[in-house]
Amino acid sequence: MTQVARIGGQLLQDNLQRELADLAFDTDLLVVKRDNTLGVNTTTTPRNITVNGTLRTTSGGSDPDIVFGNSIKVGDFTLASSGISTPSGDVTIKSTHPSGYIKTSGIGSYNFAVKGDGILALQTNGGVGIRPEVFDGQTVAWDTNANYGNYWSPGPRNSASSVPNDMDRLYDYAVSLSQSGSWTSEELAALDFDGDGDIQIDDCLQLRNMNTQFVGGVAYPATKTLADHNNTTAFKAYIEKYYPNSVPRKLQIQSGSKTTVTGNIHATGDITYGGTSLTIGDDSTDNARFFADFHNDINPDLDNVFHIGRDDDSTGPKKGFSLFVNDLNSDTVKTQGITYQGINLTKNNNVIYVSNGNGSDTNEGYSPGGPYATISKALSVATEGTYIFIYPGTYQEAFPLTVPKGVTIQGDGIRGVEVRPTSGTQSNDCFLLFSDTVIENITIKDMFYSSGNDTGYAFRFANNFNTSIVEQNIGRSPYIRNCTVINKGSTTNASDPRGYGSGDAGRGALVDGSSAVQNSRSASMLFHAVTFITPGQVGLLARSGARVEWLNSFTYFASTGIKLEQGTGRLQPDSTVAYGCELRSIASANVYGNKGVEADGSGNLAYLINHNFAYIGSGKDVTNDNTLTVQANEVIKLNNAKVYYTTQDQRGNFRVGDNFTIDLENERTSFDVESIFAENSEVQIRQGNNTISLSAGKIDLDNIAITGNTIEATKSSIDFNSTGTIDFTGNVVAPQIETTGNFSIGGSINALGDSPSDTVDFNTPISQDFVPGSDAALQVVLDGTIEDPSFALDKTYTLTANGVTYTYGPTTNPDRNFYTGINNLGVPGLTMGVIPAEEYGSGALPVRLTYVGQAPGDTLILADTNGWTHIGLTAGTYKVGSVLLGTSSLRWKEVNLLSANIDSVRLASGTIGTVGTNADLNLVATGTGKIRFDNLYLDSNIVSTQSGDIVLKPTTEVTISATGDLKLPKGESAQRPATLGGIRYNTNYNGFEGTATSGAISLNGVYDTDRDTYMDLSNNQFNFTTAGVVNHTLNGTLLESKGFSSDNKTSIDGNVISTDQQDGTFQLKSNGTGKTIIGDLQFQESNLFNNSNSNFIVDLTNASGNAFLKIDNVNGIVPPQGNTAQRPTSPEIGTTRYNIEPSVNYVETWNGSNWINAAGSVESITEDDVTDTAFIFNLILD
Repeated sequence: MTQVARIGGQLLQDNLQRELADLAFDTDLLVVKRDNTLGVNTTTTPRNITVNGTLRTTSGGSDPDIVFGNSIKVGDFTLASSGISTPSGDVTIKSTHPSGYIKTSGIGSYNFAVKGDGILALQTNGGVGIRPEVFDGQTVAWDTNANYGNYWSPGPRNSASSVPNDMDRLYDYAVSLSQSGSWTSEELAALDFDGDGDIQIDDCLQLRNMNTQFVGGVAYPATKTLADHNNTTAFKAYIEKYYPNSVPRKLQIQSGSKTTVTGNIHATGDITYGGTSLTIGDDSTDNARFFADFHNDINPDLDNVFHIGRDDDSTGPKKGFSLFVNDLNSDTVKTQGITYQGINLTKNNNVIYVSNGNGSDTNEGYSPGGPYATISKALSVATEGTYIFIYPGTYQEAFPLTVPKGVTIQGDGIRGVEVRPTSGTQSNDCFLLFSDTVIENITIKDMFYSSGNDTGYAFRFANNFNTSIVEQNIGRSPYIRNCTVINKGSTTNASDPRGYGSGDAGRGALVDGSSAVQNSRSASMLFHAVTFITPGQVGLLARSGARVEWLNSFTYFASTGIKLEQGTGRLQPDSTVAYGCELRSIASANVYGNKGVEADGSGNLAYLINHNFAYIGSGKDVTNDNTLTVQANEVIKLNNAKVYYTTQDQRGNFRVGDNFTIDLENERTSFDVESIFAENSEVQIRQGNNTISLSAGKIDLDNIAITGNTIEATKSSIDFNSTGTIDFTGNVVAPQIETTGNFSIGGSINALGDSPSDTVDFNTPISQDFVPGSDAALQVVLDGTIEDPSFALDKTYTLTANGVTYTYGPTTNPDRNFYTGINNLGVPGLTMGVIPAEEYGSGALPVRLTYVGQAPGDTLILADTNGWTHIGLTAGTYKVGSVLLGTSSLRWKEVNLLSANIDSVRLASGTIGTVGTNADLNLVATGTGKIRFDNLYLDSNIVSTQSGDIVLKPTTEVTISATGDLKLPKGESAQRPATLGGIRYNTNYNGFEGTATSGAISLNGVYDTDRDTYMDLSNNQFNFTTAGVVNHTLNGTLLESKGFSSDNKTSIDGNVISTDQQDGTFQLKSNGTGKTIIGDLQFQESNLFNNSNSNFIVDLTNASGNAFLKIDNVNGIVPPQGNTAQRPTSPEIGTTRYNIEPSVNYVETWNGSNWINAAGSVESITEDDVTDTAFIFNLILD
C-alpha cells in the first residue's frame, strides 16, 4: 500500500499552531501566516485575509454565499447590518457600465425611503423634498436676480486651488469681442452691461464683478448682481443657452404611465406639467385648494363640455363656487346670483349701463358686465322708467339725442363723463327732452351755435313736448342737475382763448313753449347746480310762455347770461296764447360776459333771489378789472318786462330792485321812499317827542326843512352853535351870514352873491396877505363827449403832465383797453375812468380824465393825437388851479403895487424880469401884432424897423450862439450897396463878398499874411497850398495828399498806415453799435463778423509751409455749437463743431464722409469702473 504523506512530529503544537515557519500550499496558493493572517494566491498579507485575484463563493443552495457576523469594510466605507457608512464625505453608488443602472427594491434614509414605485416619508406627518440645486441658495439667487457670484460652474473662485469657472470663461470671451469690435445682436444684448450700445472693456469689468475673485490670498465676493445688468432677461437667456451648467437644475418627474402622489405637494418654485392629463384626488371627498394667485387663463380642453361646479342632475348632488373674476367668458352661467360692487347683476331693474371702455352696442346693456358702448344705443331701447347709468369716459355721439318720457340719464361724475358731438353734428342740439326726464352728472362740450337753424343748444324740449295727468300721475318738468356745458367759439387765439369774438359758440339751454302741444299742462324746465360756459353767446334762453326754475346755477362769458323774450307764443289748453315767460332764480350767478339778465316784452317776469353779478360788461376779460364792468348791463328790462331782484356785485354792493342800494364800497345806503312805501307817503322816525319826517325830496326836523341841497328854517333863523369850530366841508349858499367870531373858509369860495348886482364890501383894511388857494391842490377834470367809446386799434394817446411827456399806443389787438393803458402809464395825479352814472344819468358813460396838480403853475397838455379825439376829448393845454383877479369883461380900473409877480415874471422899479434864476422872459404878441421897442419891432423870429437901419453897438463884442446858421443879406451884383466893410451873398455867382465904396471883395479863399499859404477853391476843388507848394487836393472824387499825420501818433504815407509812437498801438474803432469794416470782415468790440456767404479763412501759408495758428489764452476756445439738425449741409473736411445733442455731447469733426469724435474713437468708462480696475490691479501687483 502506498503511504500518504503526513504532518506530524515537532512541527505542530496543539490546534495545528505553527511554531517555526508559515504554512504554505503550493508556495502561494494558500499561505497561513504565524501572525494570524491568511493569504490566497499571495504571500503578502497586510490584512487578516488577503486574496490576490477574484474571490468567488457559492453556498450551493438558498443560504447566503458569504455571511459576515458583524460588518465588512471595503475601502473607506463599512457595510454592516445598520447600513453603509463612511468616516467622511459622500457614499456614491453607481453603475460603471455605459447602459447599466442600479436596481433595488428600496433605498432610503432616516426620513424617507424609495421603495417599489414610490417615495415614502418615514416620519409621522413627514414630507418628502426633492431639490435640483447644485449649490444651496442657487435657485433663489437666480429667480430673484440677486448676487450670483458663488454659483458659477464648477464653483466659486474662493481659494488658490479654485479652477476657472463659467464666468471666467465668459469674461475672457467678452474681452475678445470688445477688442474685435464685432459681435452679434444676441451677444450685444447679453454682454453690453451698461446698455450704451456696444461691448467695451467697462462692460467686461462689470461682468467680471459678477464673479467671486481670489487675489493676493484673499477671497472677494462679487459686487454686481444679476439685477444690475441693464438687460437681465437677455443675459440669463444667454447663460442658459451657452453655459447651462451654471443654471439651476429643473426637477422633472417622469413616469411610463402615471405619477401618483399620496398626501400634499409643496414646491418653493414653479410646478410645470407636461402630460396629457392631471388628476387631483381619486374620490369625491378629496379637496384641492389653491392659495396662490393664478397668472394665466384657465381654459377647458373641449368646448361646451365641462362644468365649473356641478348642477343637480343625475350625476350627483349640486356643488357650486363663490366666483370672483374680472372677466368671465361663457355661453351659460347657472347661478343663484351675480353681484358686482353691491349690485345684483342677475336682476333686471330696468337699468341700462353704458361704457365706452368695455361696452358694445351688441351687448344686452342691462348689466355692468355687458354695457352698451353709446348713449344713443341706450336711448333707443329705453322706455318710461328706464335708468341709464354712464361709466366714466368721453362719448362722441351723433347729435341730437332724444330722451324719451320718464327716462333718467346719470353719469358717474360731472367731470368723469364728457359728451361731445361728432364732427358732422357739432351745430345740432345735444339733448331733446320729453317730460319726466332727468339728466345729471355729465359735461357737454365742443358745440357750435347755428344762427340760421337756431340749433346748438345743450338742452331743449323735443317737438310735441307734453306734461299731462295720466292715471292721477301728474307729469313733471325735465330736471337738469349737476351738469356743465363748456363750449368755445370757432376762432381762438392767445388773446381770446375761448373764441368770445367768434360769436358762434354753442348755447346752454332753450326753453321754448312753442314746442309743447296745446294740451300740455306747462312748458317748464328745472335746472339745479348747472354751469353754462358759452363765450359770446346766450347761456339760457326762455320764450313763448315757458317757465324756468334756475337754482344754484351759473353762466360764464355769455353775451347774455339769461334772456327772456316773447317768441311766437304757446297755445294753451284754453286756446289762449301765452307769450311772456317766468323765471325763478335762487342763489345763482352771472360771471363775466356782456349782459347779465335781460327781459324783453310785456308778460316776461323774472325773480332773482340772492343773485350775483360778477364783472358784467367785461366780456372775455378775466383780469377782474372793475373799470371794465357796466352796472347798467346787470339787469335790463325792455318793453314793459319786469325783473324783481336782490343782487350783489363783485364789489359787494347789494341791491333790492332799482330803489334800494347798499354801496359797501362807498359805505352808503340809498332808497326811494315812494318806490318802497306808498305813493305820496311820508316816513316818520320818532324818538320821544322828536320826529323826523321823510318824504319824497324833503326831510323835516321840527323847525328845519331840508329839500334837495337847501336847509331852511321854518320858524326862525338858523343858528349854528358850537363850543368849537363850525366846519362846512361842502359848498354853502346863504342869503346872509352873521358871525360873532372869526369866519374861516377852509375850502373854496365859489361865489359871493348870486347876481351881478350883489357886492362885497370890506369896511376894514385888509391887514394880511391876500393869497389864492394852492395851485397844486386844484385839479383839471376833462369829460368826454362820446358814450362808451370802443377799444379801437391803432390809437395813440400822448400827454404832458408837470413837464413830463407820456405816450400810450399805438394800440394793438391784445392791448387796446385805453382805461388800463393810460392808468398804467403811472402819471402822478392822473386818473382815467368814466363819468359816474348818478352824475351823468341814463345811457352808456363817457370817459372822465382827472389830473391833480403836482406843482404850482402845473399844466396838463393833451397832444394832437388820434386817441383823444376817439374818446371825445379835445387836444390842448389845461392850466391847473387858475385863479383870476377880475374877468375879461369886469376889469379893475387901477392896481397900485410896489411890485408884481405874474407867474414867473416880476415887475418892479421900472424893470421887467423873471422870478426864477436862469428863467426865460417871453414877450409874445397875438395874431398879426408885433412887440415894439420904440422904433424896433419883434414879430415871431423877425426883428425889423419901421424905417432906418438896425444898429448893434456893443461895448465889446457881438456873440451869436446857435447850432443852425447866420443868414446874411443876399442879392445880385447890381443890388450891391457902396458901403465900406459890408458882407453879403452874391446870387449871380453864388458866393460871399465884401462890400466897399467901389466894387466888391471876393471871399472865395483863405490866405496867410504873405499869401503863399492859402486854400484855392478854383477848378471845383480845394487846393491846399503851403509856402507856394500844393500839398493837398480835395474834390468830389478823392482826397489827394502827400501824407497825413494825426497828433504825431498815426501816419498815412502812400499805402502804409502806421503809428508814429515807439511801441504804439494802432486802433480802428467804431462808435456805439457801429462796426469797423475791412472788406467783408466786420469788427465790433471783441467780435469779428464775416459779412459774406463765403467761409472765413485764416491763411497761414508761408514760404516754409510750417506756419501755424496760435491762440494764446489760458481759458480755452469755444467752437461753434448746435444740435445734430443744425449741422452744415456741405461741410469741408476738418469742419469742427460742438454737438449739444444729449446723445452726442462732444466735439465732432467732418472727415469727408462722417462726423466723428474729434478726440478719436474711444470708449469712456465710469469713475466706478476706474476704481474697480485700480483695486484689482493693486491686488495683482501687490
